[in-house]
Amino acid sequence: DLVEQLPLSQSTVSLHLYRLRSVGLIEGTPYKTATIYSINHSKLENYKKALEATFAKPKAEKQLSLF
Repeated sequence: DLVEQLPLSQSTVSLHLYRLRSVGLIEGTPYKTATIYSINHSKLENYKKALEATFAKPKAEKQLSLF
């Protein structure tokens, strides 16, 4: 159980899982009385690329030399 592995309350874990699922970063599959969660790797890669593009340091521009 995920809650047993984290120093967080059940409601806090549930809220975070809900938010991660709502943006597509994780997927949930019902299993008996529980839900099995897995990472959506393609969506995670898309977010990673977007963050890298957003926060990448600008490349130094080459100076044009006239001589």
